[in-house]
Amino acid sequence: MEASIPDAISHRSLQGLLKDAVADQANSDKPSVAETPAEWAAALTTLMQEVSAGSDRVAEGRTPQQVMALGACRAHLMMALQALKAVQQ
Repeated sequence: MEASIPDAISHRSLQGLLKDAVADQANSDKPSVAETPAEWAAALTTLMQEVSAGSDRVAEGRTPQQVMALGACRAHLMMALQALKAVQQ
């Protein structure tokens, strides 16, 4: 079962999701996804490779606006990686 992507989400819904995520993280004994910037960069690079490898599959069944949003997200992730590399130099 694939999760559906909403066309829009209210600010109130986003606030609720954020509160739930913070509460879940505070109650969790698991370490965060990336403990160090190097681990974060490695995880992000892996994610970017997987998305790029299956770009046709990712876009399948999506509206043009959703595909553009995914592209914008990818661009921001790439900029984050570039910023991290610049800070490490």
